Amino acid sequence: MIYSKACLRRQGIALLLSVIIVSIILAVSVGVSNIVSTEISLSNTSRQSQLAFYASDAGVDCAIYWDTVHDGNGMDENTRSAFAISDEDGVLCGMQNQITCNGYNSCVGGTPSCVDASGNPSSCDPTVTLGKSEFTFSLGNGSCVKVIVNKKEDYTNPLLPDIEATIHADGFSSDCNSTSPRVFQRSLETTSFGD
Repeated sequence: MIYSKACLRRQGIALLLSVIIVSIILAVSVGVSNIVSTEISLSNTSRQSQLAFYASDAGVDCAIYWDTVHDGNGMDENTRSAFAISDEDGVLCGMQNQITCNGYNSCVGGTPSCVDASGNPSSCDPTVTLGKSEFTFSLGNGSCVKVIVNKKEDYTNPLLPDIEATIHADGFSSDCNSTSPRVFQRSLETTSFGD
């Protein structure tokens, strides 16, 4: 068989065309798999963020519930809030100061502190008491929450006591003591006023 030079140049064009088509299909496949991988990662990030947020929301709700179970207008055991300020010796853990959040029992009551609302040291005014209560509990989905309740009771006017509770909750997407850099934390803070 005798082949001309033009005919010899055309041989292999099918192979070249096949390699180009396979390369294009491979590039598209790699691009799509990269997009899918990114979407899966973003979906997991969103889920972990939601777990942390809902944990902090549960902590705030629990603290508000236990702060308002009793009206807070009084210093006797039956009417004061669970987070009422305790005596100078520390927390009085009676039945009034036992709270249960998601099956976890905590003893709260507020350790007295002589600090202003910003946390700076100040002199203790006998008509204004400040206290700080802390508790932690876990949720069934593996997340947990740390709650801090700062309670300020101002009895300058005994007929109209001014009571302020600042509740700060840090929700975590996993164990509260985890050192993993992949743990998400979301915080909520609310202040309630009563009289």
